[in-house]
Amino acid sequence: MSIGIIVVVSLLAAVLIVVAVARYRLRQMSRAVFGVDSFTQGLALQQQRLAVTPKSVSGMTKIYLPQVQRDFPEFNYQQTVRDTQQVLQKMLLALSTGEGLEELPSQLASQARQHLEDLRQQGRDETFQDVQVHQTEIARYRKHQGTCVITFQSAVGHLHWITQGDQLVSGSRDQPRQTKYELELCYVQDPEKAGDANAVGTTCPNCGAPVTQLGSHKCEYCGGVVEPVNIRCWQYQHFREVV
Repeated sequence: MSIGIIVVVSLLAAVLIVVAVARYRLRQMSRAVFGVDSFTQGLALQQQRLAVTPKSVSGMTKIYLPQVQRDFPEFNYQQTVRDTQQVLQKMLLALSTGEGLEELPSQLASQARQHLEDLRQQGRDETFQDVQVHQTEIARYRKHQGTCVITFQSAVGHLHWITQGDQLVSGSRDQPRQTKYELELCYVQDPEKAGDANAVGTTCPNCGAPVTQLGSHKCEYCGGVVEPVNIRCWQYQHFREVV
């Protein structure tokens, strides 16, 4: 056997060994990560798991809820979470069908109408089905220029797709999708600072003076007893998906 043939055979053997080792390591990695030998099968299984596993939300409720309840003693957290989830589902229904816009808070209805108009101009339709809200938590709480804003973040699963005519542009009619949405709940405590002439503020029933201290039960001008009307002042104002 010539030296050239020996060299070629040796190189082929080395290549086969490298390939075999690479395949072995790939199988080991696939088993460790996915629990199956095939990396391709493992990726498919992982995609299926992600499709049914709710996203983790930014749960800062334990930090921010005491601050909210200190500012607003009458604030009912559990009821507000239920209301937030209902508004979220109504918003997705409106974006999908254009129905129920009149049931949405005014700012959300305007946002939905603008979104639907943008889709119309593109000749597209967006569909949300089988919406499930898995969890809702307070993500942020901030006070700025006469307003208090609680940002709720929800983990949501649904079917979602966009079509243009008969063509599927994005999403899937069969594969569920897990994502997160945020809804802002705003309280206008001082309309003058907030620049909102239509805001519902808390006023003293005795002298009519504005009550600008959060959680106040006493008018700072006349000393009269004040019953806060916080529930009428909270308004949902913004909706967005969290990527």
